[in-house]
Amino acid sequence: MTKQEKLKTNLATVLSPFSLITLFAVFCIVGMFSLPFLSLSLEPAQSSNSLSIDFRWPEASAAMVEQQITSKIEGSLATIKGVNDIISSSSNGAGRIHIRLDNTVNKSQTKFEIATLMRRLYLRLPVNASFPQVSSENENSENDKKSILTFTINGKGSAADIQRLVERRIKNNLIDIQGIAAINISGANGYCWQLLYNQEKLRRRGVTTQDIIGAVSSRNNEYSLGRTMVDDPRVPGKTEFCFVTLKTNTFQTVNKLKWDKVFVKRVGGHDLFLTELVDIKYVLQEEHAYYRINGLSTVNMEVLARKGSNYLVLAAKIKEKLKSATRLLPSGYAVILSYDSTEFLKKESQKILWRTVATFLILLIFVFLVSRQFQYLLIISISLFGNLLIASCLYYLFKIEIHLYSLAAITISMGVMIDNTIVVIDHINHKKNLRILLAVAGASCTTIGAVAIVFFLDKEQQVKLIDFAWIFIINIGLSLLISLLFIPALLQKIPLKRKHANGIARHKKWIVLYNRYYLLAIALFIRFKWILIIFVVLLFGLPVFMLPYKLEGDTKWAKVYNNVIGNDIYNINIRPWVDVCFGGSLRLFLDESERTGFSSGTIDRQHLTVNIKMPNGASLQQMNKIASSFENYLSQFQEIEQFQCWVQSGQSAMIDIIFKKNTKNIFPLKLKSQLESKAILTGLADFEISGIGQAFNNEINTETSNYGFTLQGYNYQVLRQFADQIRETLAKNPRINKIAVGGELDYGGAKNSYEYVFKVPRPDKLLANEISTANINTSINEFTGYRQVAAVVFFNESYTPVVLVPEKPVISFWEVMNNPIRADSNVYVRLKEFAIINKDKIGESIDRQNQQYQIVVSYDFTGDQKLGAIISDRILYDVRNRLPIGYTLKPSERDFWQEEKAKLVWAIVLAIMIVFAICVVLLNSIYQAFAVLATVPVGFIGVFFTSYIWGYPFDEGGYVALIMLCGVSVSSALYILNDYNNYMRDMPTRPRLLLYMKAYSSKIIPVILSRTSVVIGMLPFIFSVQEAFWYPLAMSVTGGVLFSMLALIVFLPVLLRGLNIRGKINW
Repeated sequence: MTKQEKLKTNLATVLSPFSLITLFAVFCIVGMFSLPFLSLSLEPAQSSNSLSIDFRWPEASAAMVEQQITSKIEGSLATIKGVNDIISSSSNGAGRIHIRLDNTVNKSQTKFEIATLMRRLYLRLPVNASFPQVSSENENSENDKKSILTFTINGKGSAADIQRLVERRIKNNLIDIQGIAAINISGANGYCWQLLYNQEKLRRRGVTTQDIIGAVSSRNNEYSLGRTMVDDPRVPGKTEFCFVTLKTNTFQTVNKLKWDKVFVKRVGGHDLFLTELVDIKYVLQEEHAYYRINGLSTVNMEVLARKGSNYLVLAAKIKEKLKSATRLLPSGYAVILSYDSTEFLKKESQKILWRTVATFLILLIFVFLVSRQFQYLLIISISLFGNLLIASCLYYLFKIEIHLYSLAAITISMGVMIDNTIVVIDHINHKKNLRILLAVAGASCTTIGAVAIVFFLDKEQQVKLIDFAWIFIINIGLSLLISLLFIPALLQKIPLKRKHANGIARHKKWIVLYNRYYLLAIALFIRFKWILIIFVVLLFGLPVFMLPYKLEGDTKWAKVYNNVIGNDIYNINIRPWVDVCFGGSLRLFLDESERTGFSSGTIDRQHLTVNIKMPNGASLQQMNKIASSFENYLSQFQEIEQFQCWVQSGQSAMIDIIFKKNTKNIFPLKLKSQLESKAILTGLADFEISGIGQAFNNEINTETSNYGFTLQGYNYQVLRQFADQIRETLAKNPRINKIAVGGELDYGGAKNSYEYVFKVPRPDKLLANEISTANINTSINEFTGYRQVAAVVFFNESYTPVVLVPEKPVISFWEVMNNPIRADSNVYVRLKEFAIINKDKIGESIDRQNQQYQIVVSYDFTGDQKLGAIISDRILYDVRNRLPIGYTLKPSERDFWQEEKAKLVWAIVLAIMIVFAICVVLLNSIYQAFAVLATVPVGFIGVFFTSYIWGYPFDEGGYVALIMLCGVSVSSALYILNDYNNYMRDMPTRPRLLLYMKAYSSKIIPVILSRTSVVIGMLPFIFSVQEAFWYPLAMSVTGGVLFSMLALIVFLPVLLRGLNIRGKINW
């Protein structure tokens, strides 16, 4: 029986070729129908294994919030299983608790458990405290709820009338669409009833504002009377609970409010009614925020989508349903699409998809040019296309999102899929057996093992790469099954043509000639093995340039180090040469560390963002005036497609500028420069302009610090005493300034916020003058023009607030302190007689970590870094000796080695260890596994040199390339060593070098083809515009693959045992 017949017999014992091909076709059809159901977005939806609890207690100090709410919640959370860390921050009137969960716990179940716990605990919290809200850490983030569509509505009537109509006719029809997170309607303020009063008039009548508020609210209140059992009208014979409320509405009819019937107070035998004391007007409410598109205030409807939704499909559904909803609007109304974020998503996705298709076509053209057989091209095409279709079915089953990084996994994996297919076809075509099974499985497993390290990263780092890893693992896993089951079956149905004898002879002639020269080169490399190894090690680089200049401390090791390496002669004269000679490509790569980074920004259209900040106390109108001046300036440029302005408060505003598609690249930079000049000339606020080029920020922070101490303990007052002692010690040093005590060390220099505090040094004077705190509060509200809401009434088909407004608010401190107020004894006094107003820093928050209080004492030291460290060590030694048990003090050091990058480096090391373990199992030899693994650092050398020479930013694309090379670099070596080991078992008496050359000759062509296909697959991304992620990925993969091929040809045979020439080799 021939080898071909044995192959057919072996396959027939499992499934016939026809059955395998039919099964393959069925799965492809299922995958094709699953394509429309895949979730498509540009960025991955972020998720983290963290929860947060937010609560408020109005007018309570940070200490009261911490004692009465935070500590109680933290104590209850300690009983929940799976909680790793509890970090809390209590500030004036509010608090927040951050909970980090273990990766093994169910987040939804834990969230439900915490919410249940909060319901029980709420009864023990202060009366005015809000209910603790439990939410996911990213529940309100931009990535969780993305704005996809914005509509502008024009029509007859006022903006408030349009908004009410839109809410009833449009919003209610759209909100039921699956995938919509929220619909926000803005641009129109509702109406309110304004009760305008004169302070002098009320004072003469003996009426206070509290009397008016009580009179209005008492006639429009709801009182809960409890609950009772009533018959359920839907189910006969069944009862249900029903809440009973008492409504007092004595002055309201259907369409009219009888203000003249509202009794306020009886003074001197005369009944005073509301209309005698105030002027009542039905007016528009004051603006609480502004949102404008292109500087125009209109009624806007913003649609936000849930995470995981297919934004393109969802936008199409919304537009389709909006067409039918607009027919319900009266004539004269128009709904205009003003912003569509899915347009950019659609174009960007199409661009990436076309690049992926171009990669697919280039690979197929390359395969055809090499093989020059349509049958060969057909087998490759069917296997690759079918692999992607079947994989799409698994994407849907495992709920994997298709986004930028997912498409990167598909693009890269196509090269590996073709790699498996080419190797299997070549082996079956020449060897007529399946002894390639182990090598293909090993190569796939090493690649999957390298990618699997993504699952060992932190949740925050997994966000962008988790879908990449899953898609890559699915594609390579399916490729392995298809290569070993479907390809042999397909080869029996579509046999490849045999080459002509003349062609084979010429081919063998060139192989023999090449092998002779290659054999001489190997002999030369083996003879000078250690020189080659040392050269490669130095080319990669030794981290001698990372050694510190000096070691602090008086230990024996520190003294030896400082005498040998830490002296001035070495650092000044010798170190520069040592760093260059021994640093290698690693030094060149790390010297460009400012270009490296695991970016967190999202991908969007070219735009500029202007953030405006003003200090506490600035009004919304003041901020709006500054924002409007920038909008007026932007409206003159035709190159701008749209700019949106959000004025959230008197302290914050943002303008987002989007440019037209055909705008020249120079205009955005020119506009940014002009906006920077305008920001400098404005001078009324702090500006940050970013999005294009280097970010601009004119915010001046004077509270910077470069040193600090972190105190931790279980008694806040004791901890505060030690912090004050450290502050007093630091204040004695003339080189130290800007000492601050807070919850964390801020190297950026956050601005301090201040507020005016009303203080009563002598409370006994309040009793003497019969003045209550309510009198003082009411008087200050009247003086400052504080608008008080008296009630909310249902009028004109909507709930309308009733607002009490003074005619002439007093804004100067002198008038506040010197104007007379009425005491409870009806005697008029001035606030200055018993009170003062000071400008104080806003109270600090109280921070705790795992129920330990944390206080940071930060300061700025002027002078030598070594001297600053000495002073810091002295204080540490002095204070630590006085700290009680359970209290700790440590320096607050800045993490110069970024933690995220360090973790990624360790992840790459873990990937190499996983690959090594797989190679040991497959090759059954530690020495061979080590030789295979040595090709990985050589591939990294290619990445380092490529990054240094071309100078591209090394972002997530570069890290993905490093992870990929851990698996891809070793697969080629595994193919050669698999044949080498087979030959050694079959021909144990033949020279090992000859057997290696035989294995090398049989596999080098498919290996070169597969590696070339990977490089060619990156060409559409290399020659396109240098975009984030794609360009670093393509360049790094290309450089790494080319150098790994050099390692395979030159370095691998040098590291293998027994490859030496003894005597003459007979070919």
